[in-house]
Amino acid sequence: MSVLFSPLEIGKLHFDNRIFVAPMCQYSASGGVPGSWHLQHYGALAVGGAAAMTIEATAVSAEGRITEGCLGLYDDEQECGLAALVQHLRRLSSIRVGIQLTHAGRKGSCQAPWDGGGGLGPGGWPLLAPSAIAFGLIHQPQLAEHAVAHGRADCVAIGRAMLFDPRWALKAAMSLGVQPAFPRQYGLGSPRSWPGAAAAFPGY
Repeated sequence: MSVLFSPLEIGKLHFDNRIFVAPMCQYSASGGVPGSWHLQHYGALAVGGAAAMTIEATAVSAEGRITEGCLGLYDDEQECGLAALVQHLRRLSSIRVGIQLTHAGRKGSCQAPWDGGGGLGPGGWPLLAPSAIAFGLIHQPQLAEHAVAHGRADCVAIGRAMLFDPRWALKAAMSLGVQPAFPRQYGLGSPRSWPGAAAAFPGY
């Protein structure tokens, strides 16, 4: 039995497994409001087998943004847009959804990474600087399982690996010998349903 795929209770919240999707900035909002990119991005993650996800850094004020493309939650239009995004996810999946409320501090007033990531200069906004935060990187199911099974963590937050493959949790389950709960729309993609599965997923 995989500990990584065992249920977790935090207070009154129940989680089907211990894989959480870490928040990952998309820098693709307009006026802080989520759009089509966010619907497909979070929709794919919602049906990927994780128990919970955290919506990307969402600024609590205009000067708290990293870039002009960051999500915000400081006006009514942004509130309505985020509510619509959550409703969309609820229609797709029972995944638990959280949000990372942030203030960018020293990282604020910048270009998007694909535009160079540098400061906006005179067209930017003033910076306020809190202390720095560190984080780690987990991408192998066996490493995640080891961390949870040996009491080093109650759950794991997967970021870059989930960004590369939104179905990381489903594949992790298979690699650990757990039968994942595929969305019914993806039932024909289950390794039990196609002849190449034995070669693609040895031992499953």
